[in-house]
Amino acid sequence: MKKTNIFMAIFWTFAFTILASFILALIYSITRNWNIAYIVGYTIMIIILAKFFKPELKDNIKTFKDDFKNNWQKMLIITILLTVLLYISNYLVVRFMGTFAENEIIARNQLKSSPIIMGFSIIILGPIVEEMIYRLPFKRVEKHKLLNFFVYSLIFALAHIAFTNGLKEFIYLIPYSFLSLSIGYSFYKTGNIYMSIIVHILNNFINVMILLFL
Repeated sequence: MKKTNIFMAIFWTFAFTILASFILALIYSITRNWNIAYIVGYTIMIIILAKFFKPELKDNIKTFKDDFKNNWQKMLIITILLTVLLYISNYLVVRFMGTFAENEIIARNQLKSSPIIMGFSIIILGPIVEEMIYRLPFKRVEKHKLLNFFVYSLIFALAHIAFTNGLKEFIYLIPYSFLSLSIGYSFYKTGNIYMSIIVHILNNFINVMILLFL
């Protein structure tokens, strides 16, 4: 497994973010269909990321059973507490702003336009791509584990901020930070990307069910 420093981890995170955005935009420009763009774009990114991070993915497969067995109780408690803070902070920010975050509005509209396809993208493909982009580069950093945790949590939160409404969108960084911390804690605790992918999938599944049926 290649070792690097925190600055290179940040570089690869942003490089893959730009690449993913370019692929999605390219496919949309060809198909004029966001459903196809997300399905195909995310699939392409998973293949690219799996190739790039093959050593880490193979290593995490081997240790997944023990990582889950030894850490699931504490992870569950911390994740639930941070998720509660997420929902409380999001409720307060939405009440204060009078509207949802732009990123959430876009996701809601896309989900309602195509519940099955977009549901699959949001619940399964999105979490796999995002966890591999925003957490996995930091597995190659040997030192500063706690600092890494806060750095990749902040980057993940910032990546979910849409600036179409200007700098006022920054206030949504509060709930998105709790979201990132609640998902990323499992990776911080175990160093196993499959743990954070599972937590991310469960989080998105719950949110999608709430949006569709409540």
